[in-house]
Parts: sequence; C-alpha cells; structure tokens
Amino acid sequence: MQAKDNIDWDEALNSIVNICNNYEEWIVNESKGLLSSLIAHEKNKFEDIATLIDLTRRYELIAPNIIPVYREFVDKYCFQAMTKLLNHIKGNQFNDINRKHTTTYGDIIWKYIKDYYLGV
Repeated sequence: MQAKDNIDWDEALNSIVNICNNYEEWIVNESKGLLSSLIAHEKNKFEDIATLIDLTRRYELIAPNIIPVYREFVDKYCFQAMTKLLNHIKGNQFNDINRKHTTTYGDIIWKYIKDYYLGV
C-alpha cells in the first residue's frame, strides 16, 4: 500500500534491506518502542499484556535478545493480568465472540506463566 504520492523507492528499498540485514536489532528496537508506548499510556490491562506477549514471543527464536526487553514489563503485570481476567470471567456473561477473545487472552497469559514460572 502506498501511503504517500512521492515515495523515494531507493530509500524505501534501502530501508527494507537494512531491516533484513539487521532484523534482530530492528525487532528489539521496535519492541522497546512498543513498551515505551504501553508505559506512557498506562496500558496494563489483561488484554494489553496478552497482546504484548503474543506480539513479542513469536520473535523469540529469531531474536532472543527480545526476551529481556519485554520480560521485565510482562513479569510486573502477568499475575495481576491473569487475576483480572479470571475476575472478569467470573463477573460477566459472554457471547461467543467475547468468550473466544477472553479464552485466547487467558491461554496466552497462562502459557507465559507456564513457560517462565512453572518450567513445565
């Protein structure tokens, strides 16, 4: 998708090549930017934590330096997020779409807890 009328394709292609050749650094920097935004906007609800976990963990194998970048933030909120999610489930009735989203969020947070805290 072309967002601007006057794209400098040489610059765009050079940027793509630079990202590809330095993908691990790029992933880490993008993750740091995402975390800064979450902190600045106080995004620490269970939906936010689950989404962050989902977005960042998919890159762990190709960019292992991402792990310490997001872990401090997630570790600070993951148990709180799971507690809020469970209370949310307890206090609400769900339609199929909400149930699916809530289940997905719970699965993501629980997998993180299993992987980093239970060692299962």
